[in-house]
Amino acid sequence: MSIPYNPEPNLSAAATSTRRSEFHTLSSKMFDTYLTDIEQLLHHQIWNAALTDALALPHIAVALSDTRRRSSAERYQAWCATWIRPDAATGTDPAAEGARFFRMWCERSGGIEQQGALLVPVRALRQLRLRRLARPMSPGCHPSQPKTCDADAVQAVEVCTLLADAANRWYTRRAARDDIVQANLARLAVMR
Repeated sequence: MSIPYNPEPNLSAAATSTRRSEFHTLSSKMFDTYLTDIEQLLHHQIWNAALTDALALPHIAVALSDTRRRSSAERYQAWCATWIRPDAATGTDPAAEGARFFRMWCERSGGIEQQGALLVPVRALRQLRLRRLARPMSPGCHPSQPKTCDADAVQAVEVCTLLADAANRWYTRRAARDDIVQANLARLAVMR
């Protein structure tokens, strides 16, 4: 059984509710630190770690949007198709990119997800949760990505940039005002 991922449920209701907007900020220290860590890893040319963290972003976003914090291959790919901007220069399709990123994530995580299975991405959520203890850093402190000729490094920078931009867009446009996401972030913050 597959549950379709709908990225924009009740968005208009959330936008019109003044009570909700009073309680939500447009940032999450935990989420911002996670994105900044990816940026720092890229700056210090730690390509594999940056790529691993970036490839977990769709699972994190999907799990945070679910009341039971679950994700699946279909939801991962649907999130990518929704939030990754199509590149007019290369003609890449966000849905194809989502499938490619999911394959990359499976290779890096060492697991193959069952088709249609809804699972909690425990490792990715644990990594996000650990960011709550980090000292705050200013995002964008290294705006230009390092220059490299290594094909793997170029791919890592490209994938990390696409996914971090998509995650940032997802958070500011949807998650910051989503009660489920905010409740899940709060639960992660108090877990030991």
